[in-house]
Amino acid sequence: DLADLLEVGQATAGQLVDRMVRGGWVERSPSPDDRRAQIVTATSKARAMLEELAPRQSALEHEIFQDLSADERRALLALLERIKARLGRQ
Repeated sequence: DLADLLEVGQATAGQLVDRMVRGGWVERSPSPDDRRAQIVTATSKARAMLEELAPRQSALEHEIFQDLSADERRALLALLERIKARLGRQ
């Protein structure tokens, strides 16, 4: 579920979704499979923003990683995953 994906508690995830609904970024709808669950869907406003930001993100990633070889990028990502896992255990 969303809380697990974001690595936060259920209450925190719920508050985040509430703020995003108020901002017009997502919509909630009942889950057809589980009455207790809700499906959170990005609005057209959110999709348009993501579409606008995608080229900028791609350019930034290129700028950051352009001088690294493929092996160096893989090593960096592996180290970042280890750091993330370590932080999650604390």
